[in-house]
Amino acid sequence: MTETLKTLQNPDRQRDYVIELHKCLEFDQETFSITLKYVADKLVLVHDTFEDYLDQCQVLEWNTPEGLAANIIEDCMDLLVPKWIRVHIFYMNENSGLQANIYLEDRQPNWTNDALISRCY
Repeated sequence: MTETLKTLQNPDRQRDYVIELHKCLEFDQETFSITLKYVADKLVLVHDTFEDYLDQCQVLEWNTPEGLAANIIEDCMDLLVPKWIRVHIFYMNENSGLQANIYLEDRQPNWTNDALISRCY
């Protein structure tokens, strides 16, 4: 699936800025709201390709939303090598009404911009 994701050179490597991409997916009787946030280093994602990637995720079987989140963050980290990255999945089971939030986050060693990241929560 990672072959679906495409990148471009970061147009402004002098500044740290957050890119946020969001999409809702339906899995059986469950709704998954998926948000990717990252601070680019050398590369940025082509936005449409992330949407295509998530569409491909939708046709696969996931045992848990945590597994889906882990797969997304690994694929994006491997491709982008961002300064900071966070995947958030909000999931709701239509039958039971149960809601869950899953957050996975990573960053490059020694990179910090707490003022910027604190505005992302």
